[in-house]
Amino acid sequence: MAVVQSELIAQFDPAQGQMPESIARDHDGTVILSMAGAHTISRIVPDGRHTAEPIATLPVAAGAFSVGVKVRRNRDIFACSAAFNPQLDASHVWKLSPSGEVTDIAHLDAAGFPNDIAFDDKGNLYVTDSTLGQIYKIDKDRHITQWLRDPCLLGNSEHPLLGSAFGANGIVFDRDRRFLYVDNTDFGAVYRIPMHADGSPGPIELFVSDGRLAGADGIAFDTRGNLYVAVNAQNQIARIDGDRVVTLVAQGGPLDCPSSVAFATDGDEATKLFISSFAIAEAIGVTPGVPRPSLSSIQVPCGGLPPL
Repeated sequence: MAVVQSELIAQFDPAQGQMPESIARDHDGTVILSMAGAHTISRIVPDGRHTAEPIATLPVAAGAFSVGVKVRRNRDIFACSAAFNPQLDASHVWKLSPSGEVTDIAHLDAAGFPNDIAFDDKGNLYVTDSTLGQIYKIDKDRHITQWLRDPCLLGNSEHPLLGSAFGANGIVFDRDRRFLYVDNTDFGAVYRIPMHADGSPGPIELFVSDGRLAGADGIAFDTRGNLYVAVNAQNQIARIDGDRVVTLVAQGGPLDCPSSVAFATDGDEATKLFISSFAIAEAIGVTPGVPRPSLSSIQVPCGGLPPL
């Protein structure tokens, strides 16, 4: 697959906080977006208008962000909120019904930054914390445990990419749920963690470390075992194959700090990879220029894993 430019689907207004940090796809083709600065979870329905409509506003303070968002097969939406200021006490995981009712299912350490979510087939949620270097497990009864904490999941405090040390970020299970994969933003690395039969983690293993992954954010598997990575700090999308070979598949164009990727679920768009760009570098002044948050897509050889 040659390196391509993604195709622009929709642009958003950063002045209104419309900075899509995370993306998910519902079974009917609806695109779900977490608009970081507006604290909203929004949707774009497949009607050709590509207009983002808020589903719900998360009840967090100004200065906090809505971040990772995922959708279950039953259409329940789960989203994280976080802030760099612990005094805002914004570290939560929220559940949204299809109608937009918001339930606080986990109140986490305010000093952390809960970021992304993965599900297992037993109804448990696994949530990365980018500043504390850990993964939480939240069971279906809302019990919270520190599932794994490891120095590999911490960011680079000496040379952070975006002004603050950022480690564990995107998280996803492989097809067989044998391994949980998580990337490290600052160090451009992907780790995998074996899942024991009792649900406990095995020893964390470095899967890939590559300079082209520095700034790694959201991740998603296709059905052939290729892992797609949104590399926000380099405005590119990378693919890691089963032999751990890294290939760049998209660069430039609409990409502006691409932060998350999600596959279409079925139908004519089944081999499209959707990309959210939340333009954070320009928004916070790390990079000069005007932020260009957007939704775009690329064509890929095969589809993604179905939601649980």
